[in-house]
Amino acid sequence: MHQIDVPGLTTAKQSGMLQKLIDALDSNQSPDVLLLGSSLVLNPSVRCDDQFAGRRTRYDGWYFAHVIQPYSKSDYFAALLASAARKKLITENLAIPGALVSDQRLILEKLLKNGKKPQIVFFFVEPRAFLDNTMPPEEKTPTAEVLSSYLNLKMLLNDPAAISHLPETVLGLVSNYYQERSDYRFFIVNLSSHMSGHPVGLFEAGVEGARKPTAVLPCLVAANKPSYEESANELRDLDVYKCRYLPVNWKRLQIQEKEFNELAHLTRDNHVQLVVVKMPITKENLSLLPQEAVTKYNTAIQKMSAAGVEVIDPSDKLKFDLSDYEDSVHLNGRGGAKLFRYIAETAALSLKQ
Repeated sequence: MHQIDVPGLTTAKQSGMLQKLIDALDSNQSPDVLLLGSSLVLNPSVRCDDQFAGRRTRYDGWYFAHVIQPYSKSDYFAALLASAARKKLITENLAIPGALVSDQRLILEKLLKNGKKPQIVFFFVEPRAFLDNTMPPEEKTPTAEVLSSYLNLKMLLNDPAAISHLPETVLGLVSNYYQERSDYRFFIVNLSSHMSGHPVGLFEAGVEGARKPTAVLPCLVAANKPSYEESANELRDLDVYKCRYLPVNWKRLQIQEKEFNELAHLTRDNHVQLVVVKMPITKENLSLLPQEAVTKYNTAIQKMSAAGVEVIDPSDKLKFDLSDYEDSVHLNGRGGAKLFRYIAETAALSLKQ
């Protein structure tokens, strides 16, 4: 299912980008350096790693969905960090596209409960993570649905209090089993619908009407047509970000500010170094937000700095122009290389400790 991952055929839980969270929790390896964030750090990670490894990067939708979104590395950045620290570092990239701040806090909390304690956490922040209108309630995000009830043997052993909830845990596993069955049924039913042209049910029939059968597999092959040329940046994602930003969800912003503080407390209480990286985005994107929202976002980051958290704002020292971006927010290989070099140089002292 994780290899298919087709909207309309598979559910969010079957997405490869979320499977990497489970893999990280079940792994015997504990990262020295953890990257948290969204596609804003995943995109430049892949672009830089492709160049670093001598691979041809791609700019088609299939590559974004099946390579960039589930990516869990940042080899180029890791090499820069290791050079700055003068020691070998295990680096893991658990950024999730579209994730909220609350999702990042949950990811870190689960890792810590699983006995995984990174030396340093780089949290790449952006305005969208505080107020995305297109995301469901905090407890219903894809990340929350996958991780909230997730528990393995290590987590039980590391958290004695969890033993008292063992009956609930067993019931949860049973529930997950039936949920998995339901997910596979969802896939089979929708695949049959696409191939036959028959709507799934009466409601869908009323909404969709008659439709022609879809040759699903040829469509998937067509979607995998490689594109190796980076298109001119025409900021085509601005309309998408209007929907994500406006009208401003002040309640969500308040909740995510609180989650931001809780993430900082979580690192401090567990003696983990936190570095907040304020991701550069284009002025065209930022101008979509009312000034009050921008001020609240900046104030939340300033409070982190005042509380002793290291904050890195690459835009203070570096100039990013449209040629550094693929759209209004995602850095390309050139922009990503500038970003990662600057962060590694700035965080060198923290890495040597």
